[in-house]
Amino acid sequence: MTTLWYNWNNTSTTLITTNSASTSVTWSQWATTGGTASSNTWQYWTGTGTTISTVNYPGPTEEEREAARIADKKRERQRKEAEERAEKILTENLDEEQKKSYGEHKVVPITTAKGRKYLVKKGRAGNVYRIDEHGIEVERFCIHPDEAVPDQDTMLAQLLWLRWCEEDFLRIANMTRLAA
Repeated sequence: MTTLWYNWNNTSTTLITTNSASTSVTWSQWATTGGTASSNTWQYWTGTGTTISTVNYPGPTEEEREAARIADKKRERQRKEAEERAEKILTENLDEEQKKSYGEHKVVPITTAKGRKYLVKKGRAGNVYRIDEHGIEVERFCIHPDEAVPDQDTMLAQLLWLRWCEEDFLRIANMTRLAA
């Protein structure tokens, strides 16, 4: 620490004895490229002139690459199966108008007990919109499960929350106003 403080505060010939150093002295010591490694702070910190050792680790073996490929295929198959189950459960909980809208546009309209109208679009976050009497999106809501689940499971949770606990939904969700 003493060497670092000394290097920070002094030029090659002058030791600063006051409690503060001038900008020119400090910068000179910081940026000077000549002299020995101990003659300026930058060289002292960076160890200019020294060799940095690198270690090269071998890449994965063919067996490891094959095992990773198989694991990826298995995860992809499980994700697809989960999405198919979620799609089935979501559509089982929609009325005919909602099923038609979801089938055509991947959007589920819902009117709450308080008469507010929302659109729940396929997605996970920021996919719920309150619409006004003209069908214009006026607010966007972001609320979703903590866990990574299929979009359809997220949508069903959002729909059920709006249907049965709209006030809690509005209290917890992040809301962005879209129109005046």
